[in-house]
Amino acid sequence: MLKTSLTWNQWLDKAVDAGYPAAIAQQALLSEEAQARDLALSAVQSGDPDAIFSMSDWVRTGTRTEEETATLISAWKILACQKGYDCGPGSDWMLSACSWNPQCANGRTYTDVLQRQLGSQYDEAVRLANSISQAIVSKDVQALRSYL
Repeated sequence: MLKTSLTWNQWLDKAVDAGYPAAIAQQALLSEEAQARDLALSAVQSGDPDAIFSMSDWVRTGTRTEEETATLISAWKILACQKGYDCGPGSDWMLSACSWNPQCANGRTYTDVLQRQLGSQYDEAVRLANSISQAIVSKDVQALRSYL
């Protein structure tokens, strides 16, 4: 019986070493993503609200449930709003969110919309936002990576 205890990355490395073009292309894509993610992590350490908001695009499901992933994405957005990202009623982001969400009400902020969407998970998103904020202040890259 063949024992296969290699990880996906190890299999990919073996395929690249064997010269398989699809594997080489996949590894190149992953390398570019890793470099881009590292640049984004570097930018977010500045505390800039735009950089913080963009980190929600880097969150991956991995071992998280869909609900956990959605809560974490929202946490990055909540933190960006707290740090000065324009999340007010007339903001571009709010107008964009309301273009696909008919439940948006006039005069609401994006944080209000998130609170309504997340329901009982909103408090967890705020808790995560506070933890992410602490990681940014301390420039703890390892902790920041755990929120992606």
